[in-house]
Amino acid sequence: MKCLAKVVLVLLPLVTAGFGQSVAELLEKGIYTQETIGNLDGAIQIYRQILKSAPKQREYAAQAQYRLTECLLGKGGPQRRRGGIWKPRSGLPRLE
Repeated sequence: MKCLAKVVLVLLPLVTAGFGQSVAELLEKGIYTQETIGNLDGAIQIYRQILKSAPKQREYAAQAQYRLTECLLGKGGPQRRRGGIWKPRSGLPRLE
């Protein structure tokens, strides 16, 4: 029984290491995916994951939102800017 407990104690950190990535690690992975690999779709998924999992960590959420916007603009160009990212709210007064 003691041998089994030792094996579990040794293997548990190795098994769980891949499951819980910190927000900082996810942000770093997203930046690498965006800038080094050039995979905008993969980076978009990572940034959205950060925004869902850590909305109260404002520093990381702000960086993820900024980089998500960069990726979406990079994918869609000017048409994406008008229709998909910044949608004006209806009912707000227009400034002229």
